[in-house]
Amino acid sequence: MTDKTEFEFYKYQGLGNDFIIFNPDFTDDYDISPEEVRKLCDRNFGIGADGILLISPSGSSEDDEYPEFDLTIHNSDGSTAEMCGNGVRCIAHYLKDQKIIEKGVKLKTGAGEITPELESYDFAAGRSDVKVDMGSPEFDPDKIPVDWNYFFESDKKHKPRELFEVKYNFFADDDSDYRVNFVSMGNPHAVFFVEKNLESLPLKKWGPKIETHFIFPEDINVEFARIIERDSIEVRVWERGCGITLACGTGACAVAAAAVKKNLTEEAVNVSLPGGDLNIDWSDKRIKMTGPSRRVFRGTVDISR
Repeated sequence: MTDKTEFEFYKYQGLGNDFIIFNPDFTDDYDISPEEVRKLCDRNFGIGADGILLISPSGSSEDDEYPEFDLTIHNSDGSTAEMCGNGVRCIAHYLKDQKIIEKGVKLKTGAGEITPELESYDFAAGRSDVKVDMGSPEFDPDKIPVDWNYFFESDKKHKPRELFEVKYNFFADDDSDYRVNFVSMGNPHAVFFVEKNLESLPLKKWGPKIETHFIFPEDINVEFARIIERDSIEVRVWERGCGITLACGTGACAVAAAAVKKNLTEEAVNVSLPGGDLNIDWSDKRIKMTGPSRRVFRGTVDISR
């Protein structure tokens, strides 16, 4: 570590889900604190972002098809996340802009190794489309994690292994039960399928109550989804550690996985989020996500201020 506090940064966004990215040598020079993350992500007094993405070379050999980097994801509230689909696309775009990669990269995340590959790229326009192997969805409640014993107290011998749906009232001021499905894409998701207009849902009120509910030991991301057609889903997201965001890549994958499991859609679907569309394909064991990334601007910031 050095005494240096002024660093170059880049701003990228994927469907409006925006991130601050520092150069790979940043982690050698500076150990950023949760308070500094919150300050930099503040949209009034900082740069403004949903999160900060930090990468560092992981020492891959020259024989590897793609270079390897460790990726640390910081949420805007200072917490860290295991995985971020939109962030992964932005990192691949950034590395291409910096001429560090040609086609793809292996990223070691808290959810395992993720491999994004560029499908299209236009440096002058500051845009790219990136396809990401997001891995396999997980439905085992212990691995999400969710306290399944709370729902199956009288039948502990029959722990659910596949996608399970429960009725539960998350809100003390509401006497309705809501059907919820639990999925992990390396990070936890609670997926609600509804028939009403998503814009009418009080997500700002419901989101934090569900995110921090006691049945989720590590808190949870929240998605409300409406099936439009067999190949189309509309989704709104409350992200753990961020709140309402315009898009969530892992959330789109979790919704698609639950929809396929429930036979609500085909294996390849278009997921429409407030920030734009993602193409999700679960036609083999691993989910593939394809979507855009945009370079916004670059600048210099003194983190000590």
